[in-house]
This record gives sequence, structure tokens and C-alpha cells, in this order.
Amino acid sequence: MKNFIFTLALLAVQLCTYGVNITLQLNMSQQTVSPNGVHVAGSFQGWSPNTTELTDPDGDGIYTVTLDVAASTDYQFKYLNGDAWGTNETVPSTCGWNDGFGGFNRYVSVGTTDLILPVVCFGLCDNCPVPVVTGCTDSNACNYNASANQDDGSCLIIGNACDDNDVQTANDLVDANCNCVGTAAVPTMVVLRVDMTNQTVNATGVFVAGSFNNWDATATQLSEYQPGFYQGVLFAFPGETIQYKFLNGNTWTGTESVPAACGVDDGSGNINRSLVIGTDPITANLVCFNECAACVPIPMSSVTFQVDLSNTVVSPNGVFVAGDFQGWSPNTTAMNNIGGSIYSYTAVIPTGSTIYFKYINGGDWSGAENVDFACAFNDGSGNFNRGYNVVAGNNVLPPVCFGLCAACENNFTAVFRVDMSGYTVDPAGVHFTTQLDNFVPDAHAMSDLGGGIWEGSMVVPGDVALNYKFVNGTSINQFETVPAECGANINGTYFRTITLSGDSILDTPCFSSCVACTNTVEENASKNVRAYPNPFGHELNLQSPYWGNSYTLYNAWGQQVAQGRFDGKTTLDTSHWPNGLYWLVTINGARISVIKVGGC
Repeated sequence: MKNFIFTLALLAVQLCTYGVNITLQLNMSQQTVSPNGVHVAGSFQGWSPNTTELTDPDGDGIYTVTLDVAASTDYQFKYLNGDAWGTNETVPSTCGWNDGFGGFNRYVSVGTTDLILPVVCFGLCDNCPVPVVTGCTDSNACNYNASANQDDGSCLIIGNACDDNDVQTANDLVDANCNCVGTAAVPTMVVLRVDMTNQTVNATGVFVAGSFNNWDATATQLSEYQPGFYQGVLFAFPGETIQYKFLNGNTWTGTESVPAACGVDDGSGNINRSLVIGTDPITANLVCFNECAACVPIPMSSVTFQVDLSNTVVSPNGVFVAGDFQGWSPNTTAMNNIGGSIYSYTAVIPTGSTIYFKYINGGDWSGAENVDFACAFNDGSGNFNRGYNVVAGNNVLPPVCFGLCAACENNFTAVFRVDMSGYTVDPAGVHFTTQLDNFVPDAHAMSDLGGGIWEGSMVVPGDVALNYKFVNGTSINQFETVPAECGANINGTYFRTITLSGDSILDTPCFSSCVACTNTVEENASKNVRAYPNPFGHELNLQSPYWGNSYTLYNAWGQQVAQGRFDGKTTLDTSHWPNGLYWLVTINGARISVIKVGGC
């Protein structure tokens, strides 16, 4: 009986001590290893984070440890880059065992024989991916890279041909120092040509900019070798592809728009011309500016401009025409006097085009005509120009009066007078100006007649509304302020206005006033002016022997309700007027008369 008990005890000891070895392998090549080392914690050692350390004795980045564990048992574990929880890896769910706390552990089933687990990467299911190292992988090359695992085509064999990627060299070979070198290449002469016959060439000339001159708009000017044909010579190296554009002028505002059909995108959305350079000299095809092929001639017609300056004083600098057909230059296109006060100029302009222009009295914009609104075109910026549609053949525009729509027929002399009483006259004197003078402040000097009266004259086209102002001095801020009651509203500013049918001496108003400076006011004094019935009902009759004299009716609040000029008997419809007191103000020369009337 004792022998039997001893045998059972010995068998139990043998079963408890029997185990197998498992070897764990961990790749830490993609981690910065903690100075506290690399550890493993698992169910085989009580999940202690700092008990079981892995080592890398050969320094290859693979950390290992061999453990003696019980056979025929399943284990869970995970690695730590350190020796405390928080430095442990995050095991992917695809190769992990749910730990019941939202995470995953590695696991292994141990049999009855020793086991070596495959190498895994820290935090991954498999071994770490091998980093790609590019370089020369040919061991026969002078630039062989033993660390490279992907060939990049850079291998050099001493004595073999190579390419140094420099278009300015040729016959490249690998020398004894493993350098790719070549001899200087011979540049190729390239002639670029452009047809500018359909363009108005800029005064600075025609240029080309491209990859060969660092896209400098001013570096390469072309020469005119035939009328309208321009060319330039440059040098580029064989194997090179140049990109370029022609420019009308030496700034980028004049660059051509290259069609996509014959251009290449530079990668930024810009379309350029391109040319592949060989070893033989190249003369590029003649192309039209902005086009892919040669120019198709644009039909042209002549346009003769004519202007009559009999209504103004001609500047000693001459008369000019400026328009979109010549770049809006005020002093480039001089007109010729063809007799009397008529000036003319003939230009050649594309048939079918619409041109806009104006005449200039002198060589700068201050002398530009102020084109009458009735025949003007607004350019969108508040400027008004003349316009014309060019037809085939010879276009001869009829002479027009400077600033007006029609010819200067039936010109009359207008004598302008203004009373400066009560004003301190500027030392520069008193002037008047009109739309024909572009409202230049000192257009017409006036003479002092004495008693505060100043007088000046000019030739005025008949049957044309002439707008004018008096100026106490020679600057814009010395213009008079014309009252609305006697002014014409032009763009928010009031001007005096006249229309003549013969030579005239105009009334003498007070400066900045509608009436004379005498200001004699007589209530009911004018026995020759009648307003009846008084009081009035549905109509009011006004009668005066002074035809053309002005009248104005005001209500009791001083608001104007009617205005006009006498033409014998005038009947006003007053059916819509409120009952109350009204004042009839009439002007006869220097006399102002006031008549009180009532409405009921």
C-alpha cells in the first residue's frame, strides 16, 4: 500500500513539471525602442509588464525571448515598448483575441513540442514591410548601392554612354571618376516669324518671349523684313523643346492668345507655341499673330474724318482725331486744313468694324470735344464719343461742327454779358466757357465795360442748344452756380443755355443768378402785365406785351408751380392747384415785377 501511494505522488510531480519551449520574435525596426527595453506580458506569466524582457543580441532589430510553458495550453499575450502598461502595442482585431475590455491580445496554442513563432511587427499581424530603397542595384556599376532594393535606372558603367540631362553637351560618357560628362554641344540657329498685317503694331515694336530668354518680354525684339512680316534669330540646343509667344509691344499686355489647336499647355493653363530643336538650322513657318497658320488678309476701307472748327478758336498745336483705330492717342493723328475751318484725315480701317472717336483741338485731352449727347456713344466710363460703322470702299464722313452732331451752318455771333456787381473780380478777369470748349475755365476772356458789366463774344452754330457758364477767374472752382430756375440740368449740374437763330446780344444776368443785379422789385408795379381773373378758378390768364420775357409762379410756401415765357396771352390750367395765395414774378431786363393773385 505504501509503495502504491509513492508511485502516484511521483507521477503527479512528473506531470506538473513537464513543459515545452516557445520562442517569441518581434520586429522593432520601425520603432524607437524604449530605454526601458522591450517586454512581453501574458497569461503564461501573470500579465506582468516588466518581468519578461526580449533582447536583440545581433542588433538586427528582431527582439526574441524563449519561454518554458506548460504543454497543450492556449495563451494570450501582447508586447510592450517599455516596461509599463501604456507602452503596450495595439493588437489588430484581424489577428487578435477579444480581451473582453474592448481590446485584443495575441494568442498561441501550445502543443507538446517546442514552438518558434514567426516574426511579427510591433502592433501588426505580420512582419514589418521592407522600406523601399532606390538606387543602382547592378553590382558591376561604379555607383552600385548595396542598400538599394529597387533599381532607379541610375547605374553608370565606366566607358559606357550616358545622359547628363544637359542639352548644351553632347557625346556623354562615364569617366573613370564615375561622372557622366560630355563635350559642348553646337547650338542650332532658329528663326521665328510672325505676320502682323492684321494688327496695329505697337510703337515699341514686336517681340518674342519664351523659355530661351527666361520669358523676358523685352529681351528679344523682332525686325520687319517685309511690310507686316517680322522675324527674330535665336539659338537653342539639339534635343531641346522651346516654348514661346509673340508680343505686340514689349509688355505682357500685348501678348498673343495662342489657339489650343497649335499650342501646348505649360502646366499652369497657359497655351504657348512650341518647337522641337534638331541639329539642322530651323526657319519656323510664318504664322499670323493669334493664329495657327498664315494670316487671311482682312478687307480694308478708307475712312475720311472731317471736322469744322469755325465755332471755336483753333489751337496753335493743331487739330487731331483720336479713336480706338489708333490707340486713343490725342496727339498722334494730326488732321490737315483743307480750306477755311475744315480739317481732314484719312485712315485705312478694317471693313465691317465699328469705330469710336472724337476730335481734339490741340495735342492733349484737355482740348477734346464734348460730343453732343444726341449723336454720342457712352463708352461705359462716362465718356461720350462719336461712332461709325465702316463699309466697303471709301468712307467720307461729312464735316461736323466741333462738339456738335451737324455741320456748322448758319453760324451767328453771340455777345455774352454778365454783371459782377457785388462780387470781387479775380485778378485773372472774368471768362465764359461752353461745351464747345470742353468747359475749359479760361476759354473766352471777357472785357470790363464798367459798372460791373463784363462782355465777351464767340461764333455760335445756329439752331443748336449751347450750354455755358461764367467764370470769375480761370479755375474750375471759380465757376458760377447757375440756379435751377434758369439752368439746363446736365448730369446733375445746371448750365445756362441758348439757341440762336441770328446774331444776338444776350441778357445781362447777375453772376450766379437768373436775373440782373439791379434787383428792383415792385409789387403790382407793372401795369403792362396782367393776370386774370383774380382770384382765379380753373384757369389763369397771363398777358404781357413783352414777348419772350420770363415769368414764374410761386405758391405761398415759395414752391415753384409754373414757369415759362410770354408769347402774348398765356392760359394756365389751374384746376388742380390748391386754393390759396400765389405770386407771379416777371422779369423785364433789370426790372422784376411781382403780382399777387389768389386761387379759389
